[in-house]
Amino acid sequence: MAKPINWKLNLAFIWLVEICARSGFSVAIPFIPYYIRDRYMLSEGDVKNYVMFFGIAGSLALFFSFPLWGMLGDRKGRRLMLLRATFCSGLLFGSYMFAPAAAVLVLMRFVAGFFSGTVSPAQALVVSTTPEKHHGFALGMLSSSVWVGNALGFVLGGFVVKYCSYNDFWERLFHLDPAGVIAKCWSYNVAFSLTVILFFIAGFITLFLVRENFVPPPPKPKRADTPAAQGSRWAFGGFGCAVYAILGMFLWMSFARRCDENYIALMVEVVSGLKGQAVADIAGYISGIGAVGCFIAAISVGFISDRCAPRTIIIPIAIIGSLAMLAQSLAPNPWVLGSARFLTFAVAGGLEPTVLALLSRESPPERRGTIFGCVASLRILGLLMGTLLGWAVMKLSDGLLHEGQVIMGYAINPHNLGVRGIFLLGSLAMILLIPWLFFVERMVERRHRQQAGQD
Repeated sequence: MAKPINWKLNLAFIWLVEICARSGFSVAIPFIPYYIRDRYMLSEGDVKNYVMFFGIAGSLALFFSFPLWGMLGDRKGRRLMLLRATFCSGLLFGSYMFAPAAAVLVLMRFVAGFFSGTVSPAQALVVSTTPEKHHGFALGMLSSSVWVGNALGFVLGGFVVKYCSYNDFWERLFHLDPAGVIAKCWSYNVAFSLTVILFFIAGFITLFLVRENFVPPPPKPKRADTPAAQGSRWAFGGFGCAVYAILGMFLWMSFARRCDENYIALMVEVVSGLKGQAVADIAGYISGIGAVGCFIAAISVGFISDRCAPRTIIIPIAIIGSLAMLAQSLAPNPWVLGSARFLTFAVAGGLEPTVLALLSRESPPERRGTIFGCVASLRILGLLMGTLLGWAVMKLSDGLLHEGQVIMGYAINPHNLGVRGIFLLGSLAMILLIPWLFFVERMVERRHRQQAGQD
């Protein structure tokens, strides 16, 4: 008989795994816009396009792969999926430094995205090894590890990209041309190397410290559903309408929270007036302070989500988050942008553990690996929607306006206005979470009434 798992200790180890994994991701990937510009010597228009392509490539790969990995995790074990994600991410993300062209970098992003993704298997593993009454707390703690890792990675990456340039130490080892492109972008290669190291640390923690007493579920006997039963559930997976409503809300929530994710580096350039490596440390600090805000929200809201109705948590978050996103779009300098970003994430960071706790309660335990695989795909689909719409907002601004055009007494910069418009889009999306919440509550109540009638 397998030894019982200490769920608190196991949660602590998975928490460390996610800190290392998210630090490994955030130490390099958020600075890709600067890397594309400096490494491949592209124009501003081409940089925007390749940032969009890079974001779409990763999002599409993750969107299609997460349900597959989730179903495989239900059959083979969630710990195995976490091992796959950590070690594959380390190898594939680190290979970005060898991409000879921006198009190749986009292709590599798709391949890496298909085999990466640590959050979904970590969530499924935590839920499967934690008592159900503590799911809200455990998922909140796990969500906090994501943001702690993001904060550490952002700050470390910003420092490395700006200050770890090619110097005499590296010259004695590699003998590169100091005036060449590779030497000028050396700090990015250091950041990619740190990505490999941090993901491998996460993998070895999973291998030696994280536990799972996985028992493959027995095959279910086939049974003939009545026409009424067939009509009462939807096609994919046989989940009830309430689960689909929550998943839909999760998609919109992900879009609202992440529509600016691929463009925050450009926003920092807009408010600071600096470019590329010169602004990397500021971008890192601003992204890091937002992650600190999410950590605070995930800890506090994850704890109370087991005790409070979702409405009492989500409605205030949506209102305050919308106003804070609006403040980001109007920020005149990095100080205001950083403060508004902290407030945005300090409230919006509580959305995910709240919705996930509700989803966990409404989904069958033996299918939670599949459910959390779907959740991860929807999280990525929200990012994909944000990437596409953000790019469309910038292109619309460039197409309708021209440099120096005067509107209401102000000279307009189309690039800057387009980047700011992305954050305004996020503000509008955040407030629309409220009507979606009412729809979810109605679906959940109807499901409970149906169950009570069957009993």
